Amino acid sequence: MFVGSCAYAALITVMMGTTGRPITTGQAVKSGAVVGFLLWVTADFILYGSTNLSNLTRTAVDPVLELVRGGISGGIIALILAKVGGGARAGEKRATVSV
Repeated sequence: MFVGSCAYAALITVMMGTTGRPITTGQAVKSGAVVGFLLWVTADFILYGSTNLSNLTRTAVDPVLELVRGGISGGIIALILAKVGGGARAGEKRATVSV
């Protein structure tokens, strides 16, 4: 579960980093929700079509529920990136942390 969650967070982070412009927390929530939805629509319908592990109701509801988790994840990632200076683009000075 930990490895899968880290991969999911990395996917959302990469998506936010490819916009070419700074992203607000609201935009990150929307983007995270869309990424989560599309990821789970893909996974759930492939599993539904290729195995007997679930039914159509679960397959349709799971991606909708993922809108919440993906949105929350996107918002948290955006807040963390803003706090540590990860939102700097190429050519911009990045924030440094001194101890």
